[in-house]
Amino acid sequence: MGPDDKHSDTLNTTNQLGEIQFSTFHTEQGFHILIHMINHSDERLNTIQIKDSQNIHYTITEFLDYIQPYTIR
Repeated sequence: MGPDDKHSDTLNTTNQLGEIQFSTFHTEQGFHILIHMINHSDERLNTIQIKDSQNIHYTITEFLDYIQPYTIR
């Protein structure tokens, strides 16, 4: 989520990173946007908040470490 996003905005695919099913992380549009921002050193990265369905917050690094063991599709 960006700094101006509300909780209701989490339903937008641009804010959804993906979903884990079995041993696969199925990406959503938000994941591709995040990777693009990382690859281009986007200054907005400092404002990104990552939360899971239980409202647990992750840094970008923590999130990427968390999904590393999964197959990403």
